[in-house]
Amino acid sequence: RTDPRGNDYYWIGGDRPTGVPHEGTDVGAIFAGYASVTPLELDLTAFHAMPLLEEWGWSLEEVDSEGRQLAQLNGGPKLPIVESVTA
Repeated sequence: RTDPRGNDYYWIGGDRPTGVPHEGTDVGAIFAGYASVTPLELDLTAFHAMPLLEEWGWSLEEVDSEGRQLAQLNGGPKLPIVESVTA
């Protein structure tokens, strides 16, 4: 979905959760008529692959006319770094 400002956002929905609505839990909040917001922090970086990426020889020293860093691999074309991907 896209908000009125043109920013993409994602909405997770579905059937009402099942389970025991204990006070202080997400299920308890939903059954009490509240929204349940769970802050998550996901870091899926494959740190074990970093040495391989260093071997590729990327250069990130130049910027384009819009101030975006340009990536260049082993003398190939200079491409702007993608900041976000929309599905």
